[in-house]
Amino acid sequence: MVLIAACEPGPVTPLPDTGGDDDDDEGFTIDGDALAPWVCDQQIQNGTCTMYTGTAWDANLAQQDCVTGDFLTDWRCPRPTLGACRMGDGQPLEQVVSYYVGDWLDADDAEAVSNNCGFAEGVWEPAYEE
Repeated sequence: MVLIAACEPGPVTPLPDTGGDDDDDEGFTIDGDALAPWVCDQQIQNGTCTMYTGTAWDANLAQQDCVTGDFLTDWRCPRPTLGACRMGDGQPLEQVVSYYVGDWLDADDAEAVSNNCGFAEGVWEPAYEE
């Protein structure tokens, strides 16, 4: 199921590979840092990966939000293949949700997912094309 929303496109800035995951993919900029304090990797469960980047997130709160995924510390999500939504930009509960083409989502879902980002008052960052 894909939720639908609207969103303004934002700038996409790839990061250098810092060894935060096993992939050679680049991630999106997280306030100038390569790693997020906490990550919920749900690529297998629903095609997403969430980076908890706001100052109000702590390990306990982020882990409670990560119900079905792999909870990781000092990590980053691989570069999204569909795009990413930065919600609460600059706010204490800021988070970046990356979306991946696979079992749950395909390229045709990009518009609906970016629209959903906007309804959540997020900023959509389309997948970075090399």
